[in-house]
Amino acid sequence: MPVPAAFAIVVLVWSTTPLAVKWSSGGGVTFLEGVALRMVAGALLASLLIRAFGLTRDYSAAACRMYASGALGFFGAMGLLYWAAQFLPSGLIAVVFGVAPLFAGLFGALMLGERTLTPLRVGALLAAMAGLAILYRGEMAINADAAPAIAALVVATTFYALSSVLVKRHSVVMHPLSQVGGALWLTAIGFTLAWGITDGRLPSEAAPRTLGAIAYLSVFGSVLGFMLYFHLLARLPVATVALIPLMTPPTALTIGWLIADEPLTRHALLGAALIVTALALYQWGDGLWRRAFAR
Repeated sequence: MPVPAAFAIVVLVWSTTPLAVKWSSGGGVTFLEGVALRMVAGALLASLLIRAFGLTRDYSAAACRMYASGALGFFGAMGLLYWAAQFLPSGLIAVVFGVAPLFAGLFGALMLGERTLTPLRVGALLAAMAGLAILYRGEMAINADAAPAIAALVVATTFYALSSVLVKRHSVVMHPLSQVGGALWLTAIGFTLAWGITDGRLPSEAAPRTLGAIAYLSVFGSVLGFMLYFHLLARLPVATVALIPLMTPPTALTIGWLIADEPLTRHALLGAALIVTALALYQWGDGLWRRAFAR
């Protein structure tokens, strides 16, 4: 696939995923059923593609550690995300998840010894925290019951960032589809067990929009979106790929406003602007600073 098309699709998928998550529960389907169905369908699709492409599967201890690291992001983050999505607008979900690269940088410095926490990047982390505080205050003014959902979303973002660092620590050379497939199967098993323990009953009915959202997330959100993302990482500079998390929060806010009639409050816009600025400062601030003072 041409790189520009892949880039546009990844931005679109990541921008629409929060709204699809909201739509994938309700209408006769609980949040746990929605995420379990998504992961099982995604794992099955990944297996079919692995067979179709003639890829090999790696069941070594090192590969299993990498699968488990990826599953932490899917299972730990997605369970909390789906629960929180019942109470929060999709645009807010996208903005909060936008701080994941900053959290990943912090974990990379603490766990991998990466020398990434420069003063400017610490400032970016603090600015992102301020943005989250503004979002929290604004959402609490609208919905007094939003506090647990926002806290769960921040924890989910932390799980997601930690997972990315652990995948890097336990990295094994293999096709991205095989990597995603292994993590999806572990996640699917985990959510199926959780569903069996807490409920264990199949939905008696499901609205067409709910089923469509689950199918969309299974195909694009869980498999093809990540395949194209790895495709971009292999063919574009990291700085170019880093534009994706910068573009996702504002586009997700706009999509939620246009399609789902979600409110664009002053606090949401201000918090999103501060978080996007923090991401840009984290990604390019040091380079700009060095060039400015190298003259």
